[in-house]
Amino acid sequence: MGYEIVWDRKKMPKRLHPAVDLVDGKLIFGLMLPVSGESITDALCFVTDEGEVFIATDEELEKRNLQLKYPAVALELRWPLESIKEYVKIKATGTQPPFDPRSLLEDIVELLKKYIDLKEDEREYTFVALWIVGTYLLPVWNSYPYLSISGAKRSGKSKLLKFLEMLAFNALFSTNISTASLYRLVQSLRCTLLVDEAELLSSPEKRTELRNILNSGYKKYGYVFRTVKVRGDVIVPAKFEVFSPKAFVTYEGLEDVTEDRSVNIVMRRTLDRSIANSEIYEDDPVWEEIRGKLYVFALFYWKKIKEIYENLPEIDMLESRFRELWKPILALAKFFGDDVYEQMAGLAVKKTKERIVEDAVEAREASLIRVLLELVTEDGWYKVSEITEKLREYEEDGKWVTSRWVGRTLSRKFGFKDVRRGPGRGRPTERYITVEKLHELAKEYGVDIPEETVQTVQTVHEGPELTDEGYLLYIRDCLKRGFPEETVVWMLMENYSLSEEEARTKLREYKEKFGGTSDDSGGHEGSVEES
Repeated sequence: MGYEIVWDRKKMPKRLHPAVDLVDGKLIFGLMLPVSGESITDALCFVTDEGEVFIATDEELEKRNLQLKYPAVALELRWPLESIKEYVKIKATGTQPPFDPRSLLEDIVELLKKYIDLKEDEREYTFVALWIVGTYLLPVWNSYPYLSISGAKRSGKSKLLKFLEMLAFNALFSTNISTASLYRLVQSLRCTLLVDEAELLSSPEKRTELRNILNSGYKKYGYVFRTVKVRGDVIVPAKFEVFSPKAFVTYEGLEDVTEDRSVNIVMRRTLDRSIANSEIYEDDPVWEEIRGKLYVFALFYWKKIKEIYENLPEIDMLESRFRELWKPILALAKFFGDDVYEQMAGLAVKKTKERIVEDAVEAREASLIRVLLELVTEDGWYKVSEITEKLREYEEDGKWVTSRWVGRTLSRKFGFKDVRRGPGRGRPTERYITVEKLHELAKEYGVDIPEETVQTVQTVHEGPELTDEGYLLYIRDCLKRGFPEETVVWMLMENYSLSEEEARTKLREYKEKFGGTSDDSGGHEGSVEES
């Protein structure tokens, strides 16, 4: 039998995503349900917004003119069977869900308040709850904001990620996914990907892969190309869809990728003992109950939400990328009520203003880095007054440039804390600046390093090795940033090609000299400024 081109698009099967999709005006969820045959086994089945449930056999798909877009991935069932049966029954009788949509949102908010302290701005409870609801409606959105979580140690960042794991759509921690599987799972499950800080520090390879995914994965039709092996050792390029909800603990190495794609939640250590001592138990039936309601909610109300989303009114201050990121949250808020919408519109404007201010501050800090790249050719002491004067020459409107601002930025933002002071323990007049750390800052801020500077540094250092004093400074800086000792050892091995034994020896020497603290000057004549 020969082949011929099919010119009529209506005859072509519609491609159906195995996790969640909008096809022919229907929202459809894919689930691994128990199916009886020769024995009972789990198989991919689909549940539609019309209350239909069917097994994804070739025959059933062909009958509906459907074709699987990607291979299905087995995932533990997150929508309880009893809730699915109840949903099918409700659709068959033409009745409404047995819960009020507003009560679903309020239930999630109350659960959040039990486990998480966001009391600095209580609107963030509603924001996180709406973000969770929105993960079940991914096909409706053109883009979806990442949720970035920052804060001090023991402020509840990991607990918030755990909370999201319990309720968000197909939630998976990246720690449970091998690097090789990461792209396929994001593609086939449209999973809510959860990334903890420790994960980013533990594996340079996975950090690179996560960076690729985060770079494109906030927007519909976001793809990443990578090479894969097929038919033995044959390597071919492959395209992976990476659009899915993502939440992560903020990590400095990813800020340039994530800051314009995410809404940030800053967490503080709670003073509420009941919240601090609360633990999330995975077998608590409340999680299954709420997940079941989230599936039902999405299937019943997605059309109304999509209509709101496509006709959302303009908001002053929310333009371009900011509007794009907040639009799904605002559409959901509008659905739940005008009061919820007003709350979220106010929060969106507040966070947008904060972002604009941060961008302005970062632009000034980047200017300071450019000046330092011109002045700093080797590790050593540099006068704050000379840096300030050079920066004033660099900036057209340099009224904001003061020695005080330069000194505080060098210390508090850049970490150059070693100082020499004027007579009588006066103000710091000089700072000890290292070329290596300056180049790290330039990369972090996206500032190009002049080629002549790189060449100068190479002649000064003659390779990647540091002096003994340089290692002490590097270790002290890592500890000041809060990195665990094991991570510091790994960073010494990774960045300076030390063996594990050599890295541990350097760390031991530092601890013997300074008693294991990170508050010493690292052996420089001068002092360390308190921040």
